[in-house]
Amino acid sequence: MSGAWMGTSASRPARHPLAAPDNSSAVDGASRILRRLDAHDFALAPAVAARLERELAGDDDAIMQMIAWMTPGQRRGGEPLPDPLPLLDQIERSVGDPALEDWEYETLLAAAVCVDDRTEVLLALAGRPMGDLVEGGVSRHLQLVAGHFAFADRRMRVWVHESASLAARTAVHASLRALYERRGDAGRAVWHRALCTLEGDSELVAPLLALARETLTAGDAERALAIAREATSHAADGALRDRARLLTALAALAGGYVDDARGWLAAVGGSSRSAAGDTLGAYLATTGAQVAVAPEDELDRWAALGPGDHDANVDVETAARQVASAVALALDGDYAEALRLVATSPAPPSSIAGDPAGGLECSPLGRAYRAVVASLVRFWSGDVSGAHRELLDSAFELPVAIPFGGLAVALARRLEIAIAGEPDLLSRVLARARSQPAGVVPLGDQATVDFLADRPDDAVVKARLDAELGCVADALWVPGAVELAASRGNGPGGADRTGRRAHRPPDAVLAADIRAGARAAERPELIAVTESARELESPFERGRAEAVIGRRWAELGDPVTARGHLLVAERLLEEAGALAWRDAVRRALVRSGSVPPRPAPPRSSADPARATWRELLTDRELEVALLVADGASNREIADLLFVSVRTVEVHVGRVLAKLTLRSRVELAALVHRVGLSA
Repeated sequence: MSGAWMGTSASRPARHPLAAPDNSSAVDGASRILRRLDAHDFALAPAVAARLERELAGDDDAIMQMIAWMTPGQRRGGEPLPDPLPLLDQIERSVGDPALEDWEYETLLAAAVCVDDRTEVLLALAGRPMGDLVEGGVSRHLQLVAGHFAFADRRMRVWVHESASLAARTAVHASLRALYERRGDAGRAVWHRALCTLEGDSELVAPLLALARETLTAGDAERALAIAREATSHAADGALRDRARLLTALAALAGGYVDDARGWLAAVGGSSRSAAGDTLGAYLATTGAQVAVAPEDELDRWAALGPGDHDANVDVETAARQVASAVALALDGDYAEALRLVATSPAPPSSIAGDPAGGLECSPLGRAYRAVVASLVRFWSGDVSGAHRELLDSAFELPVAIPFGGLAVALARRLEIAIAGEPDLLSRVLARARSQPAGVVPLGDQATVDFLADRPDDAVVKARLDAELGCVADALWVPGAVELAASRGNGPGGADRTGRRAHRPPDAVLAADIRAGARAAERPELIAVTESARELESPFERGRAEAVIGRRWAELGDPVTARGHLLVAERLLEEAGALAWRDAVRRALVRSGSVPPRPAPPRSSADPARATWRELLTDRELEVALLVADGASNREIADLLFVSVRTVEVHVGRVLAKLTLRSRVELAALVHRVGLSA
């Protein structure tokens, strides 16, 4: 499919110029950490890894020390991390600065606790001119640009905050409270008032809850959670505390912290379990964090809202409808409109006071739902590489393992198999984030891996066993499974052998019928099937259909026609980015005699090193790595290998992550050191 919206990712909030670097800058480092942990089957959510990479400035030793300190729930992303992070030995050794003057330290401490990034606040608090900040020790640790400040190294924020005494932090909060009260900023004033009050104050609960609701409505779930928790700590009355706990649970859920949300909800007293509490509990269950509500029931509940009018001025109900509408559009084959819809941020509601699910639409959880749907729709449209990039980028920022009962785990696995021929890092870490054994690959996917690796007998056995066991299908159909004569398949009616309703787009239904019909068709029927294949719009679905048609023509003794269909299949699968499926078609071309096999390269002294690298890299990744080492640009590599530049970028990123390298220069140095060459 074409169209402007087909290249648009799920929308993200605007960034402040001095905010932490964009998430893409932390992905490489986070991937490196995840690779190290993956070898030990250690659970760490991608978004948590990316946050540690940002917060700890890529310091691997500090990151590993922090991971060891964290709870299992924090590692999986089910519980929030403290803010700031704790001061561990490696951080203190790296950034401690005893040369600061007292006023400079106090200014940095104010910067560490202040929720406002305006430089004028620091100047007012320090009572000094801008020149003192620029010329002194403060400028070593703060970026001061255009009237705003940010820590140059966020580890310094940890050191300043955690090395200060409780009395020093309390005094800074008191000063900030007085400053904001003078300026008439009630929201920030009440926050700092709460933090400089060493004893609980019930008068603070109501204004704190109002501030938390306002913050959550604006989409800042992390900040709303901190404010709501502070309100709970000041609430003594049973009913008031239950109100605070309910809002804290909602803020935790909005941030994707489902374990924390469940704990806060369980703490609400039985007499206070009003309709609001029951609704929030039901919503929490439908996230699929536990098997209390099946994912297909969640989909039905969302889809029951109907397509909606797609108006820009959405409220709480239509924000949820946005996801269901996008799925409904994609199931009708309108992939471009579905992607446009999920890429459009819903407007926040004017108030969430009367709706316990309000505030989720612009939150990390709401964005995770949209990101998973966007990746799935791209996969349905045939854009395999785009779907993988969408899911990969989102996984390092959002709790994508939560929506639709963990659909992202199966989605990542199928995408990885389609591209590399086997499950890889993303599907494993997402599985661990849901407390699932990462090494357990469903039989249907194992059959696909065997098929793509040219092990047809093993593939048939596993596909047959998968069909006999009646393995449960995903609520939303995920493309990429091999279809063999003995495997389970959904027909046009859309129900599998479990009786579950299948959610498939029209291309998927037609392609399945074509593949099934082509396998045993004689010449007249095969010609009719060939005509039907031209109706397929997805290059991935049509490529797989053309491959089956080509193999059948070869079986019928017509190698010329077979070659034509197999070449079409190869080009389409290349276009889709399904490189493993493309390579399977190339092998079929070689076996048919249509394409001569590539000559084996002469054996050299580098062969042992090459064999070692093949244990880490796929054939295509090794090929790309060697070309990068020879100085080829991504465009040159794309032209040489007849692939897109985006495909080359994906391969380069995976090579660097697998070899724990930071740059192309390091890769070139390593290749030449071990004696490999293209």
